[in-house]
Amino acid sequence: MEDLRRALLRLGVVNLAFTHFVAAMLNEQGFKAECGVAVPGACATHDLDVVAQQTCKTYAIKTVFLPEHGQLVTLQTVLAAYATYLDLLDGADVQACPHFDEYWVVTNSVFSQEAVAYASHKGLRLIDGDELVSKLTAMTYPVTAITGLTDIEFAALAEANVLLAKHLTDHEVELLAHRTGLAQSRIAELTEQIS
Repeated sequence: MEDLRRALLRLGVVNLAFTHFVAAMLNEQGFKAECGVAVPGACATHDLDVVAQQTCKTYAIKTVFLPEHGQLVTLQTVLAAYATYLDLLDGADVQACPHFDEYWVVTNSVFSQEAVAYASHKGLRLIDGDELVSKLTAMTYPVTAITGLTDIEFAALAEANVLLAKHLTDHEVELLAHRTGLAQSRIAELTEQIS
């Protein structure tokens, strides 16, 4: 579990990699998820980190990456998330946007007690780093869990949207080498670790 926590922390090497990882993980788990969706609410347009759909339900998701495990996601973050959710609900009422069934806040770290209490009272779904790690399967391990992967290699893979270790086995070595600029032999070495 500690190795997977470290792998999640390494996602911070590349801007927005954690957000794209969350979307990729959800897609692998049967959701239809996309990143960076601008959605008009009743009063403002909101840039949602992830929008996910599964079995006729739609989820708005805020991702919060913190550079150290144990760093707290504060009440202020959850308050802002709830304000966004309220505006989206109001937006759905006036048909400015689709209805969102739930609003999630997902982090690689932990939530403060105040944040947890507030979210519980307001019906927000909080997913902390430990819960996120517990949801990972061999199909959804971050590519940063691969032993010996350098930050430069990870940046190249992330640029090509290869965020799950499984993504290395989804494509031909030649195609991945072309998309990432990494040598075919290195792609093959990385792929061997997950086969």
